[in-house]
Amino acid sequence: MRMRPRTPAGTAAAMLCLAGALIVSCARPFPPPGGERDVIAPRLVSTSPEPLAVVPASDEPAVFRFNERISERGFSEMLVTVSPLDSTLRVERSGSEVRVGIEGGWRPNRVYRIVLLPGVRDLFGNERREPVELVFSTGTPIGNTALAGIVIDRITGEPAPQAVVDAVHRGVEARYRAIADSSGFYSLRYLPLGEYDVHAYDDQNRNRRRDTLEPVDSGHTAMFSEPTDTVALVFNVLSPDTSAPRIVSARAADSLHVEIEMDDYFDPVSGLESARAEVIALPDSTTYAAAIVFIPEPVFRAERDAAQRRAAEAERLAADSARAAGDTVGIAADSIVRDTIAAADTAAVRADDLPVAEAAAAPDLTLPIREFVVTLDRPLPPGSYVINLAGVVNLHGLTANGASP
Repeated sequence: MRMRPRTPAGTAAAMLCLAGALIVSCARPFPPPGGERDVIAPRLVSTSPEPLAVVPASDEPAVFRFNERISERGFSEMLVTVSPLDSTLRVERSGSEVRVGIEGGWRPNRVYRIVLLPGVRDLFGNERREPVELVFSTGTPIGNTALAGIVIDRITGEPAPQAVVDAVHRGVEARYRAIADSSGFYSLRYLPLGEYDVHAYDDQNRNRRRDTLEPVDSGHTAMFSEPTDTVALVFNVLSPDTSAPRIVSARAADSLHVEIEMDDYFDPVSGLESARAEVIALPDSTTYAAAIVFIPEPVFRAERDAAQRRAAEAERLAADSARAAGDTVGIAADSIVRDTIAAADTAAVRADDLPVAEAAAAPDLTLPIREFVVTLDRPLPPGSYVINLAGVVNLHGLTANGASP
C-alpha cells in the first residue's frame, strides 16, 4: 500500500495550528484549570537597604521586593512618598520590584523615610491595604522619635483623609512628609533631633501640593531634644479667608427675636464674646439695643420646637380630659390649654432661660456655626428695620462690622 506524501501546505497548516495553541496557552494570566485562585495581595520579601541601616550616600535606588509581579494598573508615583524629598522623585516598577530614588542620589547625613501607600496590586488585582515603610540613614544616627496625631476638618469635625502633614527641620531645611489615612491619623517616625515647623493641609485634588483654596492649618512647632521624644499634634484644617464676616440674611422670628445668618463660620462662644447689635426702626430710627443676648440658632430652634411639642401634648391631654369630664370641665380645660400654650411660648423665647454659656456646653455646639439669634430688650412692632452688627469674630480672627435690612 502506497503512502500519500505529506504536502508542504498541510505541514504549514499543522505548524500554524500548533503555534496558535502555544500562543493561547502562554497568554493566560491565571493558573491552569484546577489550580487555586490567587486571592492574596503582594507580600514584601525584602528591601535594600535593610530597615534602619546606615549606608553611604549614593545614587543607588532603594528597592522593595515582593513575592510576585506588581501590576502596572493603578501604579504611579502618587503611591510613594519620600522624606525628606531633596530633589525630583524617581519611581520605577520592574517585575516584582519597586525602585525608588531621587535625582542626584541620596544626600549625606540624612535619615530617609520611604512609604509605599496602600494600592500596590498584583497581576490578579489583589491590592495591599497596608502601607510599606523603609527607614535608613546616610550618616545621621537614627533615633526613636515620633510625631503623630490626627487631621480634622474644622467645619465638619470629620477626619481629613489623605491630608498632607509636612515637618520642616529648622536649620537643615529638610522636609519630612506624612499622608493621613482614612481616619485622619498620620505619623512621622525616626525624625532627627531638632526643632520642626509642622503644617497640615487637606490635599483635596491629591496632587501633593497645597493649592490656594485647600483647607490648611495655621501650623505648630515640634521639638525633639532626646532620641525617644514623642510629640502629638492635632490639626484643624480650614479654607483660607481674607474677608470679614458679613450678614447674609436677617429675619424676625417673632417680636423679640431676630434670626441672623452670616457668610462665615465662627465659634459659638468665643466668636460672640465681643459682639454688639442694634435694631433700628425705619423711617423714624427708633433703636432697640438694650440687654441683647445671643442664642445660637440651632439651640433656639430646638428649644422652640420642644416648647411647641410640650404645648401640643398639653392640648391633647386637656382635650382628652374634657371629653371624659363633660362640657363644663371642658371649658375650664380650654382655659388651661391657653395658659399652657402661652407659658410654653414665653419659655421658648425668653433669653435668660437659655444663656449662651449653657448653649456652648451643648455637645452639638462644639462645631462652628453661621447662624444665631439676637434677643431684643423689648418687642418690635410691625414695620421695617435695619440691624447693625459688630464684633462677631470668624474662625480666621476677622471681625464683622456691618448692617442688614
